[in-house]
This record gives sequence, structure tokens and C-alpha cells, in this order.
Amino acid sequence: MVATRVGGNPELIADGITGLLVPPRDPQALAGVLSLLLGNPELAEKLGAAARQRVAERFPIQFAARKTERLYTRLLRRVMVPRNGQQGNTDK
Repeated sequence: MVATRVGGNPELIADGITGLLVPPRDPQALAGVLSLLLGNPELAEKLGAAARQRVAERFPIQFAARKTERLYTRLLRRVMVPRNGQQGNTDK
């Protein structure tokens, strides 16, 4: 995994362990780490395996399923709730 050091990325990605972080707005740094990974498939595999393990430990499938269910419920409520006396649009 390759990402920039913005937002929550540094919290999600352990630099050099589960992925590689680059400074924001630095295309040379991004190109450098992409080139590094393309030239070193063993490193890419090692980082990928560590990232998969971290996701499995921190975000079990039940967690993702609950969040997805809540999202669908909110979206359905928006579609089904009448607005201004009109029926919700269920055709889309």
C-alpha cells in the first residue's frame, strides 16, 4: 500500500511495515516508492501481507458488515421518506 501522509493515512499505514507513506504533493517521492515496489516484489508482498493482517485484526468482517448495513439503512430512509408531500423515489 502506498499513500500520502495526509488525513488518517499515517494512522492506518505503518510506514515501512504495512505500506509506504510519501509526502503530499511530491510526485518524485511517489514515483520513487512505486519504482521501489515494482523492482522489489518481495518487499511488495511483505508489505501487502502485513497490511492484510493488520486489517483483519483491526477491522473484522462483522465491523464492516455493521457499517455497511447502517449505510444502506440511511440511504433507504432518504429514498423512502416523502418530501413536500411527494412519495419517495423508489425507481432509482
